[in-house]
Amino acid sequence: MLRLEITATNELTIELSKDNRFPIHPLWLRERCQDASLLDLRTGQRLETRSDWTMQLGLTSVTEVEPASDHRRIRSRCIGADSPR
Repeated sequence: MLRLEITATNELTIELSKDNRFPIHPLWLRERCQDASLLDLRTGQRLETRSDWTMQLGLTSVTEVEPASDHRRIRSRCIGADSPR
């Protein structure tokens, strides 16, 4: 069973099993965000580059949007960002 947990301000841990945990930094999440406000809708390219973001980006909340699918979608809210991703 998949479990999401914010284990530090700048770390989301995805736990697949007791011995199978993956720490994820908020920059990794933001870099992969598919929110329409961050993408050119015609080309799919990001409107911001990683150098535009603060390195102090941190997580305040995270929820799983589509828990039943093979691919997980999560919604996160970050500090140091201008809007939720």
